[in-house]
Amino acid sequence: MEKQDSKITILPESRMFYFFSRIVFSIVFLFQLIVYPLLFSFRIKGRSNLKGIRNAVFVSNHCHYLDPGFVAAAIWPNKVYFTGLEKTFRIPGLSFFVRLLRSLPIPENNPGEIIRPIGKLLRSPSSYSIHFFPEGEMLNGTQKLRPFMPGAFAIARFFNIPIIPIVEIQIKRKFFPSKIIMHIEEPVYASLFIDCNSKKEKCEAAANHVYIIMAKRLNLYR
Repeated sequence: MEKQDSKITILPESRMFYFFSRIVFSIVFLFQLIVYPLLFSFRIKGRSNLKGIRNAVFVSNHCHYLDPGFVAAAIWPNKVYFTGLEKTFRIPGLSFFVRLLRSLPIPENNPGEIIRPIGKLLRSPSSYSIHFFPEGEMLNGTQKLRPFMPGAFAIARFFNIPIIPIVEIQIKRKFFPSKIIMHIEEPVYASLFIDCNSKKEKCEAAANHVYIIMAKRLNLYR
C-alpha cells in the first residue's frame, strides 16, 4: 500500500506481480462464471457489438459491488483493466487485491498521469482494453444515471479507439438477488463529432451521446 502522502504507483512493473495477477484473476473469473448465472440469473445481450474490437474504452453504470466482475464476464474473451478512485488504492489489503484483479488508480491530483500506463496496456501483446465508471462512485441498486465525468471520453479520443457503453440492468426479485442483464451497445467514436470546435467539446459531445444511449436502455426496463 502507498503511503497517504506518497505518489501512487499506477501500473506495477514486477513480473512476479503479473504472474500472481494472472493466477488470481483466472481463479476469480472462473468462479464468477459458475456463480453469476446461479445467483443473479446473469445474462449478456449485444455481444455482436464486440466483433472486430481489439482495443476499446468500456464505460458502464456503477450500481453493484460486483460490477467489475459483471463487465469482465460480459466482454470475455476481451481483456480489460479497470480504473478506480485513488482513495480505494490506499486502503490496506484492498489495494493489493484490486490490483491483482487488473485495476488502475486514477491519480487524484494529476489524472493525466494515467495516460502513459494506459498506452502501455493498449500496445501490449495481450491487447488490453480499459474500463471506466464515468459516474464515479457506486450507488448500490440505483437504475438512474448520474452525470458523466469526461475522463473516459478524453482517453478514447486521445488513443482514437471506440467507446463501448455497457448498461447494467437490475431486475428485483422477491426471494433472490436482483437479476442482472448486461447490454453491450454499439461502439461510439469521439473523433466522429466533427461539428465540435475543440477536443474538449468533442469529448463532452461523446459523453452526452453515450449518456443518452445508456439512459434510453435503462428506461426500457422501467
